[in-house]
Parts: sequence; structure tokens; C-alpha cells
Amino acid sequence: MPAAALSFAALSNQSEQPLGIAACSFEIQLDQPWQQILPGTDFSAYDGRPIEIPGNKWRINDVSGALLAAKLNARADAGQRLLFDYDHQTLLSKENGQKAPASAWGKKFEWRKGHGLFAQLKFTPAARQHIKDEEYKFYSPVVMYNKTTGEVLDLHSAALTNDPGIKGMAEAAALHNQFTNQPPENTPMNPIMLALLNALGLSVDDPKQDLEPAALKALLISDEAKAGLAALTAKVEEHGTQTTEIAALKAQVGSDGNAEPDPAKFVPMETYSAVIAEMATLKANHDTITVAQLIEQAQDDGKFIAAAEIPFLTKMGNSDFAALKANLDGRASIAALSGQKQTTEQKPDAKDKTGVAALTADQKLIATQMGISHEDYAKTLATEQQAQA
Repeated sequence: MPAAALSFAALSNQSEQPLGIAACSFEIQLDQPWQQILPGTDFSAYDGRPIEIPGNKWRINDVSGALLAAKLNARADAGQRLLFDYDHQTLLSKENGQKAPASAWGKKFEWRKGHGLFAQLKFTPAARQHIKDEEYKFYSPVVMYNKTTGEVLDLHSAALTNDPGIKGMAEAAALHNQFTNQPPENTPMNPIMLALLNALGLSVDDPKQDLEPAALKALLISDEAKAGLAALTAKVEEHGTQTTEIAALKAQVGSDGNAEPDPAKFVPMETYSAVIAEMATLKANHDTITVAQLIEQAQDDGKFIAAAEIPFLTKMGNSDFAALKANLDGRASIAALSGQKQTTEQKPDAKDKTGVAALTADQKLIATQMGISHEDYAKTLATEQQAQA
């Protein structure tokens, strides 16, 4: 919308207006928490303005009124509440050099279908006294409107005034008791403050209701708040420690990122994956091959297994199949035994001086692999032979 197409209208009945301002006003209704600012339909001043608009009316309806309320609420939420002064002095201060003190601030706005724009106001102490003394009875909004169509687009400000000029508004007395006895408005708590309280582990009865300053102070200096702050401090310190440890690890790796890992602490991923795959294969084989079959297969491959070993090896395989396989794989294969049924009936060729059967070279190798002395192994063989005799 080009700036030239917009105009201001101060809704009060002044004879000479800077910037071509028109005139009309609304009566104060202090016995109500919501004050009417604009009517719910097209309106005009007593003197016939706006004369430059076809039909001589400022245009407003439920659609444009709802948009106007949303715009004013967005500004109020951002801290830019609608200013109310005295007799539109904000617009006149540059001309007459006088101050333009505020009389009230618009906190919240609501468009009511078919009725108009309403606002909750926060009056200054001075304005309250003026209204109590009946020095001011009306307020007048300054509207921005489309100069061609007359559509109300925005509110610039508003003022307390004694010069009513709008049609269709009823006078109401300014009740001083409303200033002191009116229940406080439900203002939602600041979301940042609510987040801080949650971080401290503090709860409030109604997050939608702001706390009084005294209640908020008492909550923030409570033992619960101190405990929550200590917990937050601990988390921050823990984070700092973790950051330091990460930095130390990066320093160990080296600034170029090419430092070799310690082989005593780390293994290549390829090796790790190969071990995992082998273990999976062993498990799968164990599901289909019994311990007895594994021992028998080792005997068929020419690996000597004494009869006395079989109970021990069987127990080992039942508890750790991989350990049994490693034990049998580590034994040397004897060509003479390959494919032959092993028995314990082989007779020793001679006896040593102790009277124990002498061991063959293969039997000595088996004893060495089993980690027992040749003498003990020879005694074991002799015992087995006597048992079989």
C-alpha cells in the first residue's frame, strides 16, 4: 500500500487538525475489564467526516477487525503496547513543544464479531486520578485508513479527551473503585522464565499465570532452587571435564591425524571382523557337529588322542567348543595314524630303567603338546593297557 494512500484520523472533535486529522471519540467504561476502542461496523464523526471517502464512513468489519486485533496483540507481545496520551498531544508535540505524557497502555486486544475492537488497558496513576475527578470522560483512537476506500488498517495511538465526536457510543461514569478492586488480569508467564524454572526443577501451579514479583523472588531463593542450581552447576562442570578429555584424546592422536594406534590396545577392524566371523562359523558348525564327532574327525586326520584324554576333551568341548577345536587343531598329524582307528593296544618296544614303557617319538610329541611329562604319559598308557588286558 503506497504511503500516499494512507491517512490518519484522530477520533476527537477538534476544529483544526494537523495532517488533515478527522474527529470522533469513545466513552470510558471503567466498570468493565475490556474497553471498547472501535465500533463493529462502518462509522463516521458527527461533523460528517471522512468527507473524502465515498459514503463518508471509515470501513471496518469482522475480517479486517480481527486482523487489526492480531496486529496490535503481536506488537504488545513484543513490548510495543499501544500508547494512550492526553488530547492527542503525541501528534501535536512537535508543533506546540509541549510534553506528551502517557495516560494508559494497551495490553491486550480482542475483536468481537458485530461489536467491535476491545482492549484491556493499564492506566497511569495520574490518569486514574483525572478520571476519578471526572476531568476526562472519553478516549479517542488515532486510526490509519485507506484514503481511497476508507478501510481502517491500523491504530497509531489513542488519547483521553473530553470532546466526543463519534455516533453510536453511550456515556459511562468513570468508577474509581474499578482501579483498586478490579481483579488482576491473567497474564501468561514469560516462556524464558518458565524454561529457567523447569531447568531448576521448580514447578508452578499454573504456567499460564504469571507470578507476582514477590512470589517469584521467594521461589528463586528457596532451597529447591539452590539444589537445582547446584545440579546444573555439576552438569556444566561435567561437560567441561568431558570437553577436556576429548581434547586430550585429540592431542594423543596428533594434529595431523596420522598417529599410529597402540597395537596392545587396539586391533584393526579387519582383524576384529575376521575373528567375529570365525566365531560365528564355529557356532554354526557346533550346532551340527557334536563334540564326539569333532574328536573322531581329529583321530581320522592322524592326530593321536589317548583314551584317557577323551573324557577331558569331551568336557572341554561341551563347555567351550572353540577351545576344543583349537586344542585339536594345534596337534600334529601323524601320517601313520591318518585314516586308522586309534586304539590303546600299541605295545611299547622297550622299558626304561624305571620299569615304565618307553614312548615312541609320536607319543613323546603328544605328551609335549598336552603339557605333561613323558614319564607321566607313559604311566597313563601303561595303566590303560593293563585295564584292557
